[in-house]
Amino acid sequence: MTRIPTRLIDALGAAVLVAAGLTQMLATATANQAASALLVIGALAPIAILRSSPLLAFAASAAGTSAIAAVPGSGEQIAIPIGLLIATFVLGRLELRERGIAAMGALLVTIVVMLVVTGAPASDLAFTTLIYGGAFGAGRALGVRDRHVEDARHAATRQRMLDELERTHALQTERTRIARELHDIVAHSISVVVLQAQAVRTTLDVERSTAHDGIDAIERAGRDALAEMRGLLGVLRADSSGPPLEPQPGIDQVADLVAAARGSGMEVSFDARGTERDLGSGRSLAAYRALQEALTNCRRHAPGAAVKVVLDWGDDALELVVRNDRPPRSAPRTTGPVGHGLIGMRERFELYGGQILHGPTSIGGFELRAALPLPVALPIGSAPA
Repeated sequence: MTRIPTRLIDALGAAVLVAAGLTQMLATATANQAASALLVIGALAPIAILRSSPLLAFAASAAGTSAIAAVPGSGEQIAIPIGLLIATFVLGRLELRERGIAAMGALLVTIVVMLVVTGAPASDLAFTTLIYGGAFGAGRALGVRDRHVEDARHAATRQRMLDELERTHALQTERTRIARELHDIVAHSISVVVLQAQAVRTTLDVERSTAHDGIDAIERAGRDALAEMRGLLGVLRADSSGPPLEPQPGIDQVADLVAAARGSGMEVSFDARGTERDLGSGRSLAAYRALQEALTNCRRHAPGAAVKVVLDWGDDALELVVRNDRPPRSAPRTTGPVGHGLIGMRERFELYGGQILHGPTSIGGFELRAALPLPVALPIGSAPA
């Protein structure tokens, strides 16, 4: 359904008030009908621009109302006071600066002077002041509320944008870190290929030229791949300063990680199930980093809570479960910026087709459950699909 523009609504409202005012003026005026008609139009037509120019519309309506009251024989009017009341309310709502209060004060002074000059009773003076002052006050209160709501909406929008920028930056940083670690792993594997090719070539007989050619091709491919991998890492690095190269940790060091957590004062139980298999360097690093981040989150967000770590070697996947109980109320929580470790976990596991689920438990704790598919062993001489 098409929405009617507010300007059209305001114009229609002003036209209705002008028509009502002119009709009543023509029916009750005893003199000066032409001047009265112009003043009616001048007092009510500005209602059409109340939203865009509330101060101007209010001033014009107030001036027209005061002028027609001073014209003898202009007849009775109901539309004009209604129009001025609407203008007063809108002025209070939309004009929150000091000049809005000043304009309202000028109107009240004018009304008081006119009523005193005409000899109106004190009850009329009090009633008129209460009506117009109340309309202005109600409009202003609503305007202040609208302003607070709008400010809160803008603040929420800005915060969402900042959160998204922070998340994007954290994701990029984590991807760069993953690229560095995978580079070390892949570079080591390719270096082994190159060294093995060199070693085999030196042991072959000189006459076996065909084998020499194949080994040479392996060596060249390994060297080229290693160079390309180093170039890729250079593109991904945010700066040239990074941690020194060192062997990457893996799943075989999980027990040491649990022991380190216990040494820091955490209550951690560890249960390894099934038969341990070779994950390969990349998957092994991903599992280690996931447990490392999970234990860090337990120490930061649930200090003093008991933590249970389960490493379950299944037929097709390795499942890692880290669950903490509800932390004691007396335990002080570590303050500081919230990390983005879960982003890194998810990036690492999705790289190998794994998944990570996390959320609160029914007893007030938190659980992280990660599944990492085991690598498929290929026969020697076969190629991956």
